[in-house]
Amino acid sequence: MAGSTATPLLPKPSKRFGCGGAPRVILAIACCWCLFANHYARDVTGALELEMESDLEMSPQQFQSLTSIYFSPNIVAPLLCGFIAHKYGGTQTLVATQALAVVGHIIFGLGGQFSSYSALFLSRFILGITYEPTDVLPLPVLGPHFREDWGLLVGVFNGALRLGSVANFALTPVLYEWGGIPLAFWCSAAVGITGFVTAMLTFVLDRRLRETKANTPKASKESIDSGIAAEESEEEHELDPEEGLWRSLCVLCSNRAYLLYLLAGIFMYSGIVPWWFAGGAYLRRKWGYSLEMADALMMIMEGGMVIVSPVIGCILDRWPGTLATQALSCMFSMLVVTLGFVLLLVPSADVMPAYLPLGLMGTAWACSNTMLWSTSSHVVPKRYYALGSGLMGSALNVGPSVVPMVMASVPKDYSLGVLAVATALAALVCFFFYLEARSSGGETGRPRAESENIT
Repeated sequence: MAGSTATPLLPKPSKRFGCGGAPRVILAIACCWCLFANHYARDVTGALELEMESDLEMSPQQFQSLTSIYFSPNIVAPLLCGFIAHKYGGTQTLVATQALAVVGHIIFGLGGQFSSYSALFLSRFILGITYEPTDVLPLPVLGPHFREDWGLLVGVFNGALRLGSVANFALTPVLYEWGGIPLAFWCSAAVGITGFVTAMLTFVLDRRLRETKANTPKASKESIDSGIAAEESEEEHELDPEEGLWRSLCVLCSNRAYLLYLLAGIFMYSGIVPWWFAGGAYLRRKWGYSLEMADALMMIMEGGMVIVSPVIGCILDRWPGTLATQALSCMFSMLVVTLGFVLLLVPSADVMPAYLPLGLMGTAWACSNTMLWSTSSHVVPKRYYALGSGLMGSALNVGPSVVPMVMASVPKDYSLGVLAVATALAALVCFFFYLEARSSGGETGRPRAESENIT
């Protein structure tokens, strides 16, 4: 009921189930490094767009095709990986995706070494298959071990992956000056390959933590009744062996709040993700900045997210509020991002330096993205969490697969208008998400113990 007092998103933190000690922390660090390496390798082409077009004799359309082919596989790959993670385990699936990524990184380095567009195209396709699963799989891996610090963990995740982008924009121009495209691409490949090593480490640590938890005495009935121990039940994270992918998807998509959550994420990522690839070249072409200055400005936006995301996560843990509150906050954040794109459309460096809208956009995106992923554990039933996260990862890549081609068909000086429209639509969907959460009195935000509770 709209007028009732809303139920908080999260129960009060419990130290009784925060066990794990050093292995738990190292597991989180290993997952964060996978995210760091994943995003460093992802953004290397965005840092050198004009250099790739000149040195490799590549047309703008060919460059945009590299972007589209990178995101296209992720329309399906995260969903399948989420389902596989349900069946066989999250860490096993993460190791498999990183093993495939090693192949893509090697081909990418060879493509830069021999100026082969075909090799670059193939490598970006392979790395695209592993990109979003790498971002999504740590959620179901770490979820059972970090119930009491979920908001902080999501914030640290966002900070880690953005730190990878910051490192890329800082180092890639220097590497290009030292050794051109080959050195920049091989260094990106080397960083990406380290993700396989840390993925193996997550497998070992996760197995150790689960064995420790299996030997821990069962919680009391009082704890179960309070909902604390129930959230730690491994059985709630397992799919019924007889329940197939289609049946599971039908159950998930019967939840109106989850569908709005998906749609909001689609438009949010449709507006932001293409900017990481086109932003540097746009600032150089439209605002007249050098390669180093443009990448430094992109670092401002990325760096703001590194700092702000963990802070937002801590706030969500301390004062979670309601699902309606978070949806409304996401709406205002996306309106700020939209305003930033509009301001960047009209260069006016004498009146307003570019770092002002970029700083606003970085802060707003850190808020909205952290709240989006923190909300996932409260919109998706725990029994379907890996699958629901995988479906979300697939949905997020629909826009980034299509929008770059739309931008290529629009005059370059106005291509940011496409991104502004996408983020404005994200704000609109967040408003409807807010209305849906408010109509349920905030209860939509509580984690569901059983799939049958979805309405």
